[in-house]
Amino acid sequence: MHGLTLTLAISLAAGVAAPESGPPPVRHATCLRFFSLEGDVKPEALNGAVRAFSVGGLEARIALGPVKVSSRPKERFLALEVSSAITPKTIEAALKKVSPRTEELLWAAFRGPDRTLPTIVGYGALECIVGMDDDLRFFELDRGTARFFYAPGRLDAEKLRSKFKKLYEPFQAGELGELAREEIAWKLAGPVDRAAAQAAQKAIARIPGVKKATVDAASAKLAVEIEDAGLRVAAVGTGGGSAPSDALPPTSFLPDEILDALDAAKIKVEAPNPR
Repeated sequence: MHGLTLTLAISLAAGVAAPESGPPPVRHATCLRFFSLEGDVKPEALNGAVRAFSVGGLEARIALGPVKVSSRPKERFLALEVSSAITPKTIEAALKKVSPRTEELLWAAFRGPDRTLPTIVGYGALECIVGMDDDLRFFELDRGTARFFYAPGRLDAEKLRSKFKKLYEPFQAGELGELAREEIAWKLAGPVDRAAAQAAQKAIARIPGVKKATVDAASAKLAVEIEDAGLRVAAVGTGGGSAPSDALPPTSFLPDEILDALDAAKIKVEAPNPR
């Protein structure tokens, strides 16, 4: 049992109320993190490093990889499902013993119509898209959801859209779609202090992916609008694709940092009504 499935099970066991919309207001036991490794990786060394990330009865696993893309031959893409309690610095330090250069990646997702992309001079979408910028490391199109994984720094959602359009427009396939959007609406346990609400709202607004955050003290409600772009971590999603065993699991925004901001402001999410 992994990711969101485990989270929902914990939620039900704890009696946490379902949210008004979006993911439930519970912490995820595991999360997905994405890395770029340089050069060939010895399977035994990598498996040993990943086993070291297993804590508290939660077994870490390789969700996908390491994947070598012909248009980026020196790099290997790696997706890990690990305990949410493990910091990325801890993971990077261990992976650097496996690969001389390890870098955590960002991800972005766009949603468009169900489609396939044409090959270009014999190369598939993965090779073509990873090759369109030096910072790209992996790409996957699952039905209508296109996901990009890239090194931090220069790329953002608009640059990804522009490069994709330039690559595929000659083949009448240049429309990428809209950024994947998510919404969270939770009822808070009142009364909510106005200053605490303002502090929490400012903290939540700084979380990567959050486009708009409102913590309303008067109505004791939280509303957050999210775009899946420039994110370092992901929850294991449950929809949007077939997710075969050799493909990356569906991803979604991880709300744990929102819960951290509420905790710091001493604001609680409303408990369920007694049955």
